[in-house]
Amino acid sequence: MNRLLAALFVLTCCFAEAQQVITRTYVVEPGGDLQGADLYEANLNGANLRGIELDYAYLRYATLKGADLFDASLAEATLLHTDLSGANLRDAFLEDADMSFSNLSGADLRDACLWGVNFKGANLSGANFSGAQLTAAILWDATITGANFSGALFRNADLSFVNLSEAILTCLRPGQPKYMEAGYIFEPDPDCSEPDRYRIVPE
Repeated sequence: MNRLLAALFVLTCCFAEAQQVITRTYVVEPGGDLQGADLYEANLNGANLRGIELDYAYLRYATLKGADLFDASLAEATLLHTDLSGANLRDAFLEDADMSFSNLSGADLRDACLWGVNFKGANLSGANFSGAQLTAAILWDATITGANFSGALFRNADLSFVNLSEAILTCLRPGQPKYMEAGYIFEPDPDCSEPDRYRIVPE
């Protein structure tokens, strides 16, 4: 089934005004171009999407459990309520993507570009954000239990209503969050082997 999904995904849309069924076929393959594609509720679990272009794509309620999106581009993509649990998003480019209420539990986002990404209400439990760029990202009310943000960049990020005690927030790159829960501070990390690194800890 996964091999079939990696080769071809068929989306059928109904247009009432035309009184007909129009079948739109998308070729889903590594390095493919699906910019702006409407993949609402698509089932792409375990699909090989390495290097794929999904900028501006509509993936609301899609399921991509365990999908391989290494080095994929999803700039300004709509991923509301999308299931990306266990997915590989390492080195992916997701600038200004909307991932509100998505499930990224256990996902690999190491070194991903997440500038301005909206993670409001998302489940980020156990996800690996090591080295990720989260400049101006919104993590408002996100669940980050067990998430690893070691080496991440949080410049001007919004960490409001987030339980910061449940994640690894050490060796952070310079550039503090814009908003943070009361009782926490952004300070130099004396335990990090890398120079000029910071951490988020209780006051």
